[in-house]
Amino acid sequence: MPLTREQKEEIVEELKDKIDRHQSITFINFEGLGVKDFTELRKRLKEVGGEVKVVKKTLAEIAFDKAEIDLRDYEGQVALVFGFEDKVRSVKAAHEMERETEMELVGGYFDDRFVEREEMRKIAELPGRKELLEQLTRAVADPISGLVTTLQGNIKGLVYTLKAIQAEKNG
Repeated sequence: MPLTREQKEEIVEELKDKIDRHQSITFINFEGLGVKDFTELRKRLKEVGGEVKVVKKTLAEIAFDKAEIDLRDYEGQVALVFGFEDKVRSVKAAHEMERETEMELVGGYFDDRFVEREEMRKIAELPGRKELLEQLTRAVADPISGLVTTLQGNIKGLVYTLKAIQAEKNG
C-alpha cells in the first residue's frame, strides 16, 4: 500500500532528526540480507547506541536536503546505519556484519564529509577508545615497571653483598 503524503513527511522529519543527531552515518547495501541477519544487525547496533533505517532513496534525498547535505547516489538497496553515541562503534558493528553476511558497506558520512567504502572499512578497523586507553596505559606503565625491576636488581645485589660481607666477618 502506497504511503500517504503525511506518512512520507513524517518519515522525512524523523530521518532529518536522526541526521541532525548523528555521530556517523554508514550506507550499507543490504541486498541478499535475510530477515534473521537484519535482525542481528539491529541488535548489534542497539548495543552500541546505533540504529539502522531503511527508507526510499527519494525520501532520504529530501531529508538530507533539509539537513543541507548533498546525498550521494548509491546503487542497490541502501539502508542508513546511524551512530548516535560513538562515531566508530556503529561502523564497526556494520563492518562485522559485512564480514559475516552478503551485506556490504558502500560508503558513509563521517566527520561532516562523505567517505568511500574503503575509508569506512579502515575506520571500522581502528581500535576502539577502550583499546586505545589500554595501549596508552601499557605505553606509560612499561618503562616505569622496567625502572622498578632495574632498581630492585640493584637493591638485591646490595643485600647479597652485605650478607656476604657479614658472613665473612662472622665466619
